[in-house]
Amino acid sequence: MLVFSIVFALFIICLVPILIRWRRQQRELKKQRLTYLSRRSEQVFHALDVISDRYLAKDTKVFMIEYLLFIIKQLENANYTSDFLVKHADIMHWLTDINATKKNASVKKYASEQKVNTPEQLNQTHNALKCLLQETRYMAKTYGVSQVAIGQHLVNLRYAYALAYRDLLVYQARLDLDNDKKAQALEKYRTALSVMEQNDSVNGAKKEIMQLQSRIHKIEQILFPNKSKAESKSV
Repeated sequence: MLVFSIVFALFIICLVPILIRWRRQQRELKKQRLTYLSRRSEQVFHALDVISDRYLAKDTKVFMIEYLLFIIKQLENANYTSDFLVKHADIMHWLTDINATKKNASVKKYASEQKVNTPEQLNQTHNALKCLLQETRYMAKTYGVSQVAIGQHLVNLRYAYALAYRDLLVYQARLDLDNDKKAQALEKYRTALSVMEQNDSVNGAKKEIMQLQSRIHKIEQILFPNKSKAESKSV
């Protein structure tokens, strides 16, 4: 009995440091996971702050905001201190703005006019959208959202990517027209049309496509009058 007690005591003495080290490692791993989560959420926050409402569908923006609020709750429950938690009020303010946009037509119009018109703005918008695309794919494993919902938001984000490029091309085409460079303008409109046709399943894409087709047709009538007359006669 004495021998057993001594062996058991030695076993406990050896086990205690191992348990202490294991608990320390678990706390460190948990801290690393929370730090990683906080950093990713901070990137999503800044991406949402960069992207104009023209490019981010309302449902997708609300989805991303609710995701950030979900992360904040996780961090708070874990008693994790982070600069990201300070953004809580700003994130809630976004929800208020979305509700205000629903009721205020002038706000909607202002949001729709915030278009990309420089390569720098396009690069900034595209980088922000890439961040959201990456995070949305990551959510499929961690956020408990259906694959159907994730898929729809990915479609919206890809469309936003295309729409931003379309806006830059259209802006540059207008500058070409102002400088009497109709051929260059036509090429840019055609490129923009091709980009939008690749996303024609999204609401709003058909309207953009019709507008581009109309602009292309008008320029072609000017550049190729004989072709236009021949087409008219054949009709």
